[in-house]
Amino acid sequence: MPPKTGKTTSDELIYLYNASAVAATGYLTLPVASLMELQASIALPMGGGYGRVRVENFTHHGIFSFRSAESEVAGRSSIKKNSRNTLAQTVIEGFNVHNIVTCDRIVSRIAVHQPMDGSPASIVPFGSTFDNLRIGGYLIEPDLAIDWFTEYDTFDKFAAYYRTVKEQFDRMSMIPSRDGELPQSKGIVGCTLLRGFKSALPSGIEQVGLGLKVPEFGMVHLAEFFMEQNKRRLRMIRTELGCGSEGCYGGGSTSGNGVGWP
Repeated sequence: MPPKTGKTTSDELIYLYNASAVAATGYLTLPVASLMELQASIALPMGGGYGRVRVENFTHHGIFSFRSAESEVAGRSSIKKNSRNTLAQTVIEGFNVHNIVTCDRIVSRIAVHQPMDGSPASIVPFGSTFDNLRIGGYLIEPDLAIDWFTEYDTFDKFAAYYRTVKEQFDRMSMIPSRDGELPQSKGIVGCTLLRGFKSALPSGIEQVGLGLKVPEFGMVHLAEFFMEQNKRRLRMIRTELGCGSEGCYGGGSTSGNGVGWP
């Protein structure tokens, strides 16, 4: 029997876990210049494992605040599912930007199931939601394409499905389609998951590009999603302040993937 060398042989497979969750990020340039520390931020080591972090009653210069935020990551093998599973999730409660953009609860979630046989990973944003999102006191009810990216859970499945929703998806894409193919750059598809709204937007709030223009506030971007062959990234909300205060705050950022090597 040959001696052990400590090296990985060609018939062995190392699985490299990768997941992160950040509840909130942000900065101000006016009325003060201030970079906010990442809130409830956690990352999964490449060997997998589990971690959770919680922050309560946070405020940044009285402009941004939340009541609580909790993030968790997990990576493990499942004999029952014959797969390696990864989870990244963050939950923010009492989200508030300048008393204009508020939300009772924001959930951002990326779940990954990588079959042991090396077939394409299922990576879905299922469970990502806004509960009682309001702008200027008005209820905003986004229609998110969570179902698309849950049913068509691999990159290739969604690339094939794209042809049936091309017109609608092209309005959600961050870049234009070329030659009728799924819009992507450097192997990354970038879009908003926002298909529309379940009810009409309040007077004064208008959709401009992929965001919402809010009077006496700035811009609000919802559910920004990036898809690669073996990775997904999701940021549930990003606000750009442009009246009285200037800066940017984001909430609900998660990412997940994992690959076998070599």
